[in-house]
Amino acid sequence: MTPQPGGALFAELAILEEATLAPLPVADVEVVPAADYEADDVSVGSARSVAEETATRWLAYELELHGPGHGNPFTDVAVRAEFTCGERTLTAHGFSDGEGVYRIRLLPDEKGVWTFRTFSNARSLDSITGTFHCGLAGPGDDGPVRVHEGARFRHADGTRFLPLGTTAYAWTHQDDEVEEQILRSLAGSPFNKIRVRLPQVLHPPPAALSAAPESPPPWRLPRLGWNLGLVSGTRDDFYGVQSSATTRRSAPGAMRSMAGMTFV
Repeated sequence: MTPQPGGALFAELAILEEATLAPLPVADVEVVPAADYEADDVSVGSARSVAEETATRWLAYELELHGPGHGNPFTDVAVRAEFTCGERTLTAHGFSDGEGVYRIRLLPDEKGVWTFRTFSNARSLDSITGTFHCGLAGPGDDGPVRVHEGARFRHADGTRFLPLGTTAYAWTHQDDEVEEQILRSLAGSPFNKIRVRLPQVLHPPPAALSAAPESPPPWRLPRLGWNLGLVSGTRDDFYGVQSSATTRRSAPGAMRSMAGMTFV
């Protein structure tokens, strides 16, 4: 029998004792929204809402709410919406985008008439309702990528997906100019998937350490955090950016060069 390449190495590895590592403790920090964030004299559902009357299957639909911004809305306010189409209801959780703006995003996966209603501990953001019509998917809008038969990838409509990816290790440490340069480079590359490293602890670059205290931290999470929260499918799955030929985000002009990318 011809020895297999690497057979001796694997034989030696097989007799090594397997180390048992204790799992690292997970620090769960419970964020409790403020029950009295808005006074009782604030009218329920009084926040101004901005939403389109039409949507496209497998493209982001966004509900924009203009409400309160006092205190710390990132932790004091909880807001979500229930989107219903026929007999199905999906729940999408919203987030504060700063300056009193809240966003709730849905990735509608079914054509037809959808209705929504908001729920929030902030009275002005609660009980806001609306309706929109979702049309058919456009060319190249094949839906989210999922595992198929255990070892392959396909879009929601069955189109095969061959991942060819790269990694942006220090994305959160770059300034706008470098980020734009990276986006332009990726737009002309063959990659259709990008993995972005988001460290739990952001270590500011040297330039940030010398910034004046009143200056905005140049190392705060940019761009990508604004794309989290798309709900799709039959359960509450969250996708950073869908694989689509028309990837968008709320800030004008940004992320358009990432068309066709899938974030993991």
